[in-house]
This record gives sequence, structure tokens and C-alpha cells, in this order.
Amino acid sequence: MYCVVLNIINSLPFFNDTDCTLGIAVKQYLDEIASNGSTTQSAKQTARQKGQKSWFPQAVDFSASIDVAFNLFDCLEVVVQDLPIDVISKEMKAEWKAVKLWLQERR
Repeated sequence: MYCVVLNIINSLPFFNDTDCTLGIAVKQYLDEIASNGSTTQSAKQTARQKGQKSWFPQAVDFSASIDVAFNLFDCLEVVVQDLPIDVISKEMKAEWKAVKLWLQERR
């Protein structure tokens, strides 16, 4: 089981230096939402536009990249919930679920 998990970890788009940019983009986007104190659709759209124009102007489609990251999180969360208790604790599963709920407002 450990080898399977390690292979998954090594294939995630945050493993290589160039892939880390996606994580930085998501953090910047979430920081912007937090600093505005609003999770309205307008605030989220403004943050995505700012991401494309100001933070990552070289990105082909900043908004689509953010969606890819959120979809990746969704997939990982499903896997975490399906893992047996001897691999991941109930408490850790609950943390992942709480983060999923938190992210839903900020997409």
C-alpha cells in the first residue's frame, strides 16, 4: 500500500518545481478572497481576473488552472475518504471533509 501511495504522491502536479506554480496560484487566489472578506460570486470573479492580469499574466487561462486545482483536491478528498482507517485516521478524514466544505464557498 505504501508504494501505491508514494507513486500517487510523486505523480501529483505539485511535486516538481515548475508544478509548484499551481499551488502558488491557488494560495494567491485564496489569500485575495480572504483579504476581501467576501465569498460572493463577484468577489471570486474579481480575484480570478486579477490573477490573470496581475499575478500570472503569462498563464494561458488562470481561472481554468484554479479549477483544475480544485478538481484535483476533490479527487484526493474522495480517495482519502475511501482509505481504510489503518491508513488514515477518522480525525484526518474529518479534517479533509472540513476543508472541502470551506473551499466550496471560495470556488
